[in-house]
Amino acid sequence: MTSPSWDELLPGLRGRLVGRARRLGVDADAAEDLAQQALYEAWRLRSRIYDQAGVDRWVFVILGNLCKRWLSAREPLALVSDRTTESTVDIETELERRELVELLDRALGELPEDTREALVRRFVEETPVAELAGRLGLTEGAVQMRLQRGKLALRKVLTTTYQDDAIAHGLIDKDDAGWRQTPIWCPGCGSSRWLGRFTGPERRLDLRCASCEAWHYGVDETVQVTRAYGVTGFRALYRRTAANAYDVWTDVFEHLAEHRHTVSFERGRSPVGTHTRRVDCPQCGFLMSSSLDAQALFSPEGMRFWQDHPRIRRSGYVEIEADGVPAVHTTYESVTSHARFDAVLTCDDWRLVRADRS
Repeated sequence: MTSPSWDELLPGLRGRLVGRARRLGVDADAAEDLAQQALYEAWRLRSRIYDQAGVDRWVFVILGNLCKRWLSAREPLALVSDRTTESTVDIETELERRELVELLDRALGELPEDTREALVRRFVEETPVAELAGRLGLTEGAVQMRLQRGKLALRKVLTTTYQDDAIAHGLIDKDDAGWRQTPIWCPGCGSSRWLGRFTGPERRLDLRCASCEAWHYGVDETVQVTRAYGVTGFRALYRRTAANAYDVWTDVFEHLAEHRHTVSFERGRSPVGTHTRRVDCPQCGFLMSSSLDAQALFSPEGMRFWQDHPRIRRSGYVEIEADGVPAVHTTYESVTSHARFDAVLTCDDWRLVRADRS
């Protein structure tokens, strides 16, 4: 990694490192010193790591070893005089296990009592579902539903309230932090609600489906949209930015040749085979990417269909010829009714040739 990346990353870990040291039993003054020492050791040995995404975990491992030595040095000599390497590892393991248990206890404490009881009885006490159903006076299906909702609620607490600790313990990946369920059904598969999060000072909006790879949506200008239109929340911001995206892409295709800088324009395919476009101007800072099936849905006709039928799925994507040029016929249908929306767009400039509802 380059030095600027380290200079930006390591100081931001200091507060988390101090908190981790304190939870391991180190006093306040020593925790500050050990955190600083861990950061120094990480910087000194920076050539040993090649994946920046794993730096924070690596630094926490360094801190754990420093804390272990600090704690061991303060135990009575009679307890440590015959200590072996194996027992030293046991102390570290026990400290980490205790901290993990405390983290899960705090996270479970954020849940409703009935949800917490069901999770503890099933996964801590290992009570069979049939027995748990009898204790709670519920059907086995109802218990399974409560457990599933409970796990989702616990994950939400871990990825929001306790995300730093959860990342440090490996309970969640850094890329999973902050995600929570939205009221928007994925228009790709129609089987799951999107996960969403806001990140950074400009509240970048990210949306993704947990069940399929058919859709991922991200936009940086949500602060400007909020100020301009007074909308907040996942659904309102998404609908406004999606409608804007359709207009922007139409303008991009019409005026790309007139752009004053050299623009990178890449064609490709999404993981599910739909046509994609990416436009990048490093000098202007303009960057935008989308897929043809999204452009079909973001059209005025498509957005009206989606508003009338909130739960839809893409059921057709067929390459055809329209007006003598290559095109794609995209179909969306309602999951809860027989309604459908058909759109034909050209492959080269994503021009909307036809849009019908039935």
